[in-house]
Amino acid sequence: MSPNNQTFTGQGATILFAEDDELIRRMFLEALEAAGYTVLAAADGREAYERFREHPDDIDLVVADVIMPNMDGKELARRCRDQRPEIRVLFTSANAYGRIDPKEDINFHADFIPKPFSPRQLLQKVTDLLERNEKA
Repeated sequence: MSPNNQTFTGQGATILFAEDDELIRRMFLEALEAAGYTVLAAADGREAYERFREHPDDIDLVVADVIMPNMDGKELARRCRDQRPEIRVLFTSANAYGRIDPKEDINFHADFIPKPFSPRQLLQKVTDLLERNEKA
């Protein structure tokens, strides 16, 4: 089935979604929930980390904007990995130049999707990462 015709199903996965832009956060929260994912949404890195600490074993994927107030996405990922080294992370950003080091940050447990992206593109990336996690 081509990605354009693919139906996404969350299959019980829980995603921590950290995005400081409220409209973007709402749009992607709705898309992820409509696809069957459980989503814990946060407006900044600090709030996201608090949610992670409340549900450390329930979260399957962290989706985090690289540039956020109170704690950036990279620091959020570091703190989450202190508790769960295997947790997958999907970084998002419209301007990550100089902030993401492919050798350091984008590895087996992390990936990146540049903004702007569509809900379908996010769903495809999330599905791919979670499927890769199941096979690992």
